[in-house]
Amino acid sequence: MPRWASCLLCLALGLLLLLPANAHAEPALFPWPATHVSRPGAATISVGSEVRTQAEPLRMLAAQLAVDLRRLAGASKATVPGVPIDLALLASPDHAALGREGYVLQISAQQVLVQARDVAGVFYGTRTLLQMLQPGQNVWRVRTSRIVDKPRFSFRGMHLDVARHFFSVAEIESYLDLLAAYKLNVFHWHLTDDQGWRIEIPTRPRLTTIAGFREDRRHERFALAAELRAAVPAGTPRYGGYYNADDIKRVVAYAAARHITVIPELDWPGHSQAAMAAYPELSCVTGKPYQVAPGAVYPFSDPLCPCKPQTMEFVRDVLDVVLALFPGPWVHIGGDEVNTSTWKTPACDAFRKSQNLPDEAALQRHFIEQVALLVRQRGRTPVVWQEAAEHGPPPAGSLTIVWKNGAMVAPLASAGVDVVSADSSVFYMDVRNGDAGAGYAGFHRVRTHEPMPPGLAEDQQEHLLGVQGTLWTEFVQTYAQVQTAVLPRLAALSEVAWTPPAGRKRADASVRLRAHLTWLAQQGHHVFVPPPTGIPARVVFLQQTWVQPRSPERGFVVRYSTNGQDPSASSPIAPRRLLIKATTTLKARSYLAGTSIASDVSTSVLVRGVPAQPRTPKTQAPGVVWTLHPGRAVDARHASATPGTKRGILDIASVPNELRGQDAFGLTLEGFVAVAGTGVHTFCTTSNDGSVLFINEEAVVENDLIHSARTRCGQVALAAGTHAFKLLYFEDYHAEILSVAHGFGGRKPQELPAAAFTHAP
Repeated sequence: MPRWASCLLCLALGLLLLLPANAHAEPALFPWPATHVSRPGAATISVGSEVRTQAEPLRMLAAQLAVDLRRLAGASKATVPGVPIDLALLASPDHAALGREGYVLQISAQQVLVQARDVAGVFYGTRTLLQMLQPGQNVWRVRTSRIVDKPRFSFRGMHLDVARHFFSVAEIESYLDLLAAYKLNVFHWHLTDDQGWRIEIPTRPRLTTIAGFREDRRHERFALAAELRAAVPAGTPRYGGYYNADDIKRVVAYAAARHITVIPELDWPGHSQAAMAAYPELSCVTGKPYQVAPGAVYPFSDPLCPCKPQTMEFVRDVLDVVLALFPGPWVHIGGDEVNTSTWKTPACDAFRKSQNLPDEAALQRHFIEQVALLVRQRGRTPVVWQEAAEHGPPPAGSLTIVWKNGAMVAPLASAGVDVVSADSSVFYMDVRNGDAGAGYAGFHRVRTHEPMPPGLAEDQQEHLLGVQGTLWTEFVQTYAQVQTAVLPRLAALSEVAWTPPAGRKRADASVRLRAHLTWLAQQGHHVFVPPPTGIPARVVFLQQTWVQPRSPERGFVVRYSTNGQDPSASSPIAPRRLLIKATTTLKARSYLAGTSIASDVSTSVLVRGVPAQPRTPKTQAPGVVWTLHPGRAVDARHASATPGTKRGILDIASVPNELRGQDAFGLTLEGFVAVAGTGVHTFCTTSNDGSVLFINEEAVVENDLIHSARTRCGQVALAAGTHAFKLLYFEDYHAEILSVAHGFGGRKPQELPAAAFTHAP
């Protein structure tokens, strides 16, 4: 080897030795900074590194960072000294472009330096530094680098609904820590709804003693109709809770220390059933008893009555307390999903005429504008949901959160209205991670979304203040479930809110995410891990079948078991194909490679079947027999158990035309279905709401419960011929959708034609 080549090799090896042993090509940062330059070498940071500052406004932050380092290290103690960490404020006008929240982070072998023009910017620089440090260690080797960073949007929000399920102050603080880690600066706190009132109002004590608690029905389905719920056993403690003034001051102070503004939300005039359970005189319906809703209220609940003077007195009482406790610039007053039918009263008609309001929609606008005026008179900005802008401009000087989709952002921003995009098709995190597709499709869908509509002029773009993630908690009961719902999508949201579009086009998001999941899990956070693919819930086969478990993401492995036990981190890794010859219960879960970070267990029941023999009635007639079961039901089986009141004949499996447009009924379809070919047959039902399909008394397709239109499939072994067919269906509210499809021999299931159905007359 030439001497020059040998010298270059030595130099390269020397540079490698200077790098952290666990260094990635780039750090696993979320959000990704505006500019990041790595250099050869590394800094040694220790849990004992001195955090220094000469700026008085930064002393509290310096102390907080020292605590954060000890928290990351856990029980570990400093074993070697680390470089000092210096925090400083920049006074030079040369750094004006950083704004209030931008920062410069420089890491060298001698020092870590975080600089910014404002305390907020220094804080965000420390959050970036902490993401570079692996939890559980006491010494960290961090690549030498320079980061110059600032946010794209000024409003970077995350919401939490505590009305459907209550979360403690300690859990709220943990949630705020997550927001701060991702440089989110707004916490939208949904405090009131039909299912609970969560803020103490001293002049209205029944808001907490009555409206703050409800029957404990956490074991029941949230969407179950109230009239179908069994009585709660006597003596069962009520479920709920509320925050008193000290609780709220603690949360607001905790948020402020992390540069997060808290927006309290009081949802008016709709979503107010809990308030009317405490004060029924706030309703337009005289003498109607209300209770705090134990589950969903749909169609929407009765709203507050805008025609009574006591309603505005109630609003003032509440706002007096809220404005005193929450010092931030924004107060959310709701305005969404209002059922105005109870406003059609003589008293409201008279009130409307006195105010020159033509209809109930105008009355709703009048109410929201009056509440918004009360907020503005106290020097604050009212925040409303997009419904307040759907029939005219929103209240003057308000901020509108656009949630149904992003379509209203452009017209509002072009009209000079301040808006925040909370597009439910992207940013609603109560929508399950897996519903976006396999793997981390939900994460990537959020991260790659562009909220800025095309074609807006520069001055119009300024009216899109930012974006907000949203978490409604109808189906999220515990804080662990909250974390699993938002992680890692919160990291994706942070990039939309902070990182310029060019920075979000980076191709290494999946690589960063895998390292970031470890960073989260090692701090005890619950994160969503995508379950394996290729694990169908039920498979029927004749002689043998192959199962192909797959991880939907690179960097994950699938571990499995066939002994009835849930797989663990020591279970065998699934091969590319598993041969199954006998009836088997297969369980599998995804693991982040080399860790115990795992998905939920996926279970597949693989049944070796024997083709059922045909059942041919003595006499046959075309079509299937339908039977109507009127009334609401909890599911399709419950609906079919009620007496039938009407019968008829249908050509195919569907909803009879005479029942379309009706609500709350069950339907049973019975007869026979003819199939060609002996072997495993696939049947599918598409329904809104629930359906269950039986072939020869065996439940083949389970597509039950209240849901929007969806398709579910199942398999059964049948001999060619005619087989008994029974389909149970129920409709809760609108959208009567029902069909049955069939597939055989590898063919895609197609809707069964009329020729396939017969019944015994």
